[in-house]
Amino acid sequence: MSGRILYKVEEVVQNGNSYSGTISGIFYDRKDKEANTFQFEVSCEDGVYKADLANFINPSMKEAFGTMEVTVTGDDLQIPKNLSVGLALPDARTHMEAEMGIIKMKMDMEITNRKVVEKVQVTTPVKTFDTYKVTSDEYFKMPIMSRTGQSVYYYSEGYGQVKVENFDKNGKLDSYMLLTKFDKP
Repeated sequence: MSGRILYKVEEVVQNGNSYSGTISGIFYDRKDKEANTFQFEVSCEDGVYKADLANFINPSMKEAFGTMEVTVTGDDLQIPKNLSVGLALPDARTHMEAEMGIIKMKMDMEITNRKVVEKVQVTTPVKTFDTYKVTSDEYFKMPIMSRTGQSVYYYSEGYGQVKVENFDKNGKLDSYMLLTKFDKP
């Protein structure tokens, strides 16, 4: 294990057929020590889950900007409740700029070519899930590094994302996430 993330739904507010929520998270390092905490907002409107793509930038990366003035713009990552094989999902992009005097840093992240490619079963420590497999191309760029690759997400109704696989530009698996525990209140 190289680390884990503990997510908690802090609040859900309903307004007609729309919902908004606050999610908190804690990153634990490979020694299972708390490394970072974060919080972000999500919404669901007309059966479409939405989260600002900037929420998925590692909080320690944002902290690296220190006291710099940070501006973030971009799109929501959208996932409809009713997935089906062959469905194309909207792209999502985010752009972050940090500035302090003459020092400027930029970061871009893009998730494109999102497609539901098949329905598969995924076994996790929680249970075996019926999931939709969604592939995407991903691009991340900062002045000192960039990454291009593909990711595969597995979504299960009522649970959300239960597995993620990240592949480098050569198709080699370089990281993954797996749902290992799920508690309902």
